[in-house]
Amino acid sequence: MRNKRKRTCRQCKTVNLLTPSQLKKWSGFCNRSCKTAYNQNDIRWLTKTIQKEFNSLVASKGECEKCLKSFAVMQCSHVWSIGSYSNLRFDILNTMCMCGRCHNFWWHLEPMESREWFAKKFPERDIYLKEVRNIVKPWTVEELHKIREAVKNKDLKALVRFSP
Repeated sequence: MRNKRKRTCRQCKTVNLLTPSQLKKWSGFCNRSCKTAYNQNDIRWLTKTIQKEFNSLVASKGECEKCLKSFAVMQCSHVWSIGSYSNLRFDILNTMCMCGRCHNFWWHLEPMESREWFAKKFPERDIYLKEVRNIVKPWTVEELHKIREAVKNKDLKALVRFSP
């Protein structure tokens, strides 16, 4: 009892007595179900998880928007960066399916040329994205759950964040 330390589960608030070896493995939760329940309401975890699923959905189109070739592995390219425009992270109109060559060695290395190309190829999407890119709207847990469901159901219309 002397060497044990108290730790509280982040989800169910149960106090656990842990030995020093158990403390090294302590993740903050009693068990896997507590961790899963906690993560279902954690915006950072949901965003990270949904981003992987969303990118896979976009890449599953299977044909590069630029070179029109298909490869075994395709990538999800965001028109407006998700680092600067996080409000457009899961907006399907802000994404394109691209091959690795076009995405990494053209889209990212030739931003002016690629922006002009996008505006010519997708004029309606370009206008929409320019209008909504600076709208500040933080993600909510409820909205992220709806997005996750839309991604699982491949409901592309539900993945337009702002009404065009």
